[in-house]
Amino acid sequence: MAVDSAFWQTLRDAAESTDPNPTRFALNDIQLCGESGLVIATDGRQIFRHGGFQFPWSEDVLIPAPAVLGSTELADDGGVEIGKTERSLALRIGKWTLALTIDREGRFPNMEEIIARAESGNSVLRLTPGDAEFLATALPRLPREDPTCCGVTADLNGRAFVRAECASNVPVTELELANSTVAGEPIRVAMDRRYLVRALKLGFREFRLTTPEVPVLAADGRREYIWAPLSPAGAVGTADNAIKIASPSEGAARSASSTTPIRRQFTMSESITTALSADGAAAISAELVATGNPAGSDARGAATKVRNTTIRKSSRSSSATTLDQAIALRDSLRRPASQAGDLVRAMKRQRREASLLRSTLVSLKQLHAAG
Repeated sequence: MAVDSAFWQTLRDAAESTDPNPTRFALNDIQLCGESGLVIATDGRQIFRHGGFQFPWSEDVLIPAPAVLGSTELADDGGVEIGKTERSLALRIGKWTLALTIDREGRFPNMEEIIARAESGNSVLRLTPGDAEFLATALPRLPREDPTCCGVTADLNGRAFVRAECASNVPVTELELANSTVAGEPIRVAMDRRYLVRALKLGFREFRLTTPEVPVLAADGRREYIWAPLSPAGAVGTADNAIKIASPSEGAARSASSTTPIRRQFTMSESITTALSADGAAAISAELVATGNPAGSDARGAATKVRNTTIRKSSRSSSATTLDQAIALRDSLRRPASQAGDLVRAMKRQRREASLLRSTLVSLKQLHAAG
């Protein structure tokens, strides 16, 4: 039986949400639900669920999650076909056929209550494409104490912020998602940034939060991605000395169809201007040669296209440069803060030593007087 063309990629996404070394439950398996048409996977900390499929059976089936699932090397435009015997599940992808042994003994956890609680959240963040790209780029570069400490805080209070800190004597870094929309009650949730990064890579743009203790939900209609939050005690609040970085305005990028407002909104560096005059002219010439169009309105359109492309690159470069500058500033502040902490500790140690010396001298004088 042929299945939805999205099924092969869904298996890849599901496989990346499993636990290769499970204990109690079969978290190394993917569940294919015949009656509901769902594909579900979890490792106990994250849940991936994709619905809308049709399978030629009615029961729930557990299959292993080998790395080959969803492999682009096996992808074929001919689609995917699926079939099942009592003990095996067969997948045909073009000229390839895979036989997977059904796990008939494994137990899969019931996650309906967890998913229902996550779906009940009324605090919603809707990211614009530009903010999603900005956040995906910035998240891995936010401060942290060590590779195992990946906490960030999402703060929704009419506007959307993501914060991180690595030590009490280093300023908080705060990202503002200036173009995105927030609805519902104010909420502040601590979470592992790795799951948020993965949600963005999976293409999710809408996030639902319930309470600081309830898992975060990302959804787009047929798919849901859910992950457990961190302890509310680790949430990072606002700070007067925070390093604040706002996502670049997307309104400016949308006006790139006109050269006049572009010149008012952007200041292009000499290198960008040079690239526009040299590489831009070459690109226009190549396009005219390929299409056979004479110079004129088409040439002006091609020139505008090249200018707009260059401006978009400049905008992305500008936002990246701003982030680099903020990160450099944060790093430059770390050393003085650390040195100040060392100096305070040294002064306290000297004070204790001076106090000890004074008390010793007093004792010696008393002994001398008594003798």
